[in-house]
Amino acid sequence: MGVLPKEVVREIIKENNFQTPQEIMKFLKDCFKDILQCFLQEKIPQSYFLSKSVAFNIAIFTTLICG
Repeated sequence: MGVLPKEVVREIIKENNFQTPQEIMKFLKDCFKDILQCFLQEKIPQSYFLSKSVAFNIAIFTTLICG
């Protein structure tokens, strides 16, 4: 698994106008939360998503894990 190209990292920094390390950490946590939620949705069979409670539980789970 590769890391992001430096050009992409520079663009992220430029677009978000980070001023502190805390802003960067919040951005990364938000990214991790989104990636984790997408990952879980890919791994859990789609038939489970017919129930809104399962999708809601995934959202709660990712919020708990990611803060």
